[in-house]
Amino acid sequence: MYKKRFLSEIKNNPAALDEIKELGQMSRDQVVTLLCHCIGMDKDCHRFIIQELVERENRD
Repeated sequence: MYKKRFLSEIKNNPAALDEIKELGQMSRDQVVTLLCHCIGMDKDCHRFIIQELVERENRD
């Protein structure tokens, strides 16, 4: 549920999409590390969702 809502918010926010593109460009040349204070490694954590979006951006 969280992941679906988070993705909807990102995809409907042009500024957020621009940031995803910028992270994608940066990650081609350097290591990008996403940090948060979530407990554990839950794949629905926003850092993993952003990672998926950046990786998808780099494939396209």
